[in-house]
Amino acid sequence: MRPWIIGLVALGACGGATYQGGARELRPLERVRAQRVIEEALRSRGLAPEAGRSLRIAGRRTVECDVAIAGARSCIEYMSAADRARYGSSIPAHSSPDALVVVATTEGDAGGHVLALDDRDYSYEPDPNRTGPGRASVGEVEDRLRRTVIDFAVWLRERGSR
Repeated sequence: MRPWIIGLVALGACGGATYQGGARELRPLERVRAQRVIEEALRSRGLAPEAGRSLRIAGRRTVECDVAIAGARSCIEYMSAADRARYGSSIPAHSSPDALVVVATTEGDAGGHVLALDDRDYSYEPDPNRTGPGRASVGEVEDRLRRTVIDFAVWLRERGSR
């Protein structure tokens, strides 16, 4: 079972840094591709993805989610460097790419949750000939993202949230 981080306060700096070995860096999975994988994963668990929406979280911040879950107040945000800077300490950081960062919504959106995915945790080697230990292929990264979203969907169901 995965360690869960649920909170409304920052827990420190994110340790999901991009691997920088050799002449090339790994590339984070592109947002459009990540959204497609997220939507497929939600459908596989019987949930209907819909266009993103805005939800309020701690610090009176509004998160512009990439993929929302139809009929629920929960959504998924795939965060880039610009998103991390915008949300600041309102979204907790994590020290393990295997930890889920789930933030409860506030005010009118109470009862909902935002799964915050850091794009640095989903980096891949763009050259298929250079994949291997520490240099995941795009397919491996998509599979990891899919498993993370499914874990979130299962967690929501267990809580009765969807």
